[in-house]
Amino acid sequence: MEKKLYEKKQQQILDAFFKEFFTWSADNVGYWIVAGIFIFIHGIFLAFPYQMMGIEDSDITLVQVFAYMGYFMYITPYLHFTEKGRVIKLKEKLKYLPISQKQLRLYRLRKLLIFSLKLFAVFLLLQLFFSLVAYHEITLGNILYPLLCGFVFPFALNSIVIIFENTDILEFVSCFN
Repeated sequence: MEKKLYEKKQQQILDAFFKEFFTWSADNVGYWIVAGIFIFIHGIFLAFPYQMMGIEDSDITLVQVFAYMGYFMYITPYLHFTEKGRVIKLKEKLKYLPISQKQLRLYRLRKLLIFSLKLFAVFLLLQLFFSLVAYHEITLGNILYPLLCGFVFPFALNSIVIIFENTDILEFVSCFN
């Protein structure tokens, strides 16, 4: 019980930190504007009814690039920031707070999950609405397309970025030798 209370307290400290951090830091505004542009383009792709798309690998790849970049730009202010012209990892700012790396990762994943679920709901509603208007039917593809392209793949890829943020690639690869 005490451990859960301590973890909840760490999450509250992170909420307070980021609320204050985003008040005084302007980096996040630029990232979120770029994220909005990528996600808007991604949303346009996902709004077209699945039946109309004639999906090919190149179309899905393009949709995934926009999705990944939009989600990545959204989560970037939670990873690092710019101070005096230098890019600094956010963990350097947080090293004096009583926050474990595990709780920081969980906080970032929670923010990404909430963001992803909200976008998935919007993309799914758009897909279903335009499918009903254009074709008067809803198919399994109308549900799977936004689920996979608007939630699963972007969330999974950006989760990997969050989880392995501090891992040196050479150390990671050497684990398999």
